Amino acid sequence: MCGRPKRDPKIDEQLEKQEETATAAKEQATIDLEATREKQLEEERKAKADADALKKEQEQAALRQGELDRQAAAEKKQSDAVAMSEKMGELTASGNRVAEQTSSAAQIRRRSLRKGRGRRSLLSGSGGGAGYFSRFT
Repeated sequence: MCGRPKRDPKIDEQLEKQEETATAAKEQATIDLEATREKQLEEERKAKADADALKKEQEQAALRQGELDRQAAAEKKQSDAVAMSEKMGELTASGNRVAEQTSSAAQIRRRSLRKGRGRRSLLSGSGGGAGYFSRFT
């Protein structure tokens, strides 16, 4: 022989088996990785759907609250208007306000100041004319 021994066929069989098992392990790892990625994608889709549903529900709740606030404001405005009309007196058929029976002290004073006190006129009176001075009157 030439100095180089032949390889044992059992070693070749073992190498082939190792290669087959390594290839099978790689394929199984790839399948497991794909399955894990599918699970992650499904969880992400589910989380996104839940977040979208929650956001939509919050928007609807905000719309409902806004509508309730508007209704409450309208009711308050109407009740304030009713209270103001009761306070100020009712309107007559012609649109004039009915005067209240009670008058404040300021209103009485204002009325008394506005009323005439019968002051004499120097122009149209019988006690003399413009510029007439009498120490007796």
